[in-house]
Amino acid sequence: MLVTLSREGHNTRVPGSPQLDVVVPIFRLYVIEPIRVGDASIPLLQSCNAKKFRGVLQQAVILALLCASLTIFANTGIAQEGTFVTTGSMSTARTIHTATLLNNGQVLIAGGNNSVGNLASAELYNPVTGTFTPTGSMTTARNYQTATLLNNGMVLIAGGQGGSTLASAELYDPATGTFTSTGSMTTARILNTATLLNNGMVLVAGGNGTGTGAAATAELYDPATGTFTSTGSMTTARAFHTATLLNNGMVLVAGGELNNTYFSTAELYDPATGTFTSTGSMATARGAHTATLLNTGMVLVAGGGRQRRRHTRCYC
Repeated sequence: MLVTLSREGHNTRVPGSPQLDVVVPIFRLYVIEPIRVGDASIPLLQSCNAKKFRGVLQQAVILALLCASLTIFANTGIAQEGTFVTTGSMSTARTIHTATLLNNGQVLIAGGNNSVGNLASAELYNPVTGTFTPTGSMTTARNYQTATLLNNGMVLIAGGQGGSTLASAELYDPATGTFTSTGSMTTARILNTATLLNNGMVLVAGGNGTGTGAAATAELYDPATGTFTSTGSMTTARAFHTATLLNNGMVLVAGGELNNTYFSTAELYDPATGTFTSTGSMATARGAHTATLLNTGMVLVAGGGRQRRRHTRCYC
């Protein structure tokens, strides 16, 4: 392991450490005999062209930081790249719930269903500790709801199933750890999408209503007023579809199903006009798939359908 010190005012990089930089005065250090700390080899350094005590001090600082980095690696249990490792378990077993990354780095897990029935409970995952802790419960037990992080840091929970298809919505405030009711949707929905737009509003589209099958209708949630208002309808009624915000501010709606008929069609929502227009169709009809915006601006569509599919397609 080599340690090279820069000139005055520059940073010193310790190779092999996790981006460990040390600001130093003018020193030129070279490696002499390495020593062992646990399983790591730590070089002893000697200064030249400087007073001896300064060299000793510099050496002590670097050794301390190296030892600290070893402790961090040991305590965090960093796994090999490209592998999964176990972490803490949720406080409540649940399925068909939501998981939303908050601005503070924690993840909000909300609602869902288990052997007890529909759940109103929620919990937070802390990546630093790898543990889940309960937080405030939703005002309504629900599953299959949508959960959308708003620009103000709050989370909009909307619709879902709670004994019947729900139109109600609520907000989670990470600052207080509580849920409060907000305005209800104009239409009860399940298996719909909810997409945050660049203007801060949320586009809610499609899904199944109360005994009506898939809907073509869409609506907008305004965090400033806490209300939903109707917007233009989709060209095709659909549920189990995806809705992806594109780099140009439009939303790509793709696939889905109606009465067990799966679609390859897609359409675009334009927030400037409040309308949907058809765009190119997918090569394969599918529903309950995924759609992910790539760094290239293209959208990766994968899987889905009544039967498991391995097909993937890109929209550009």
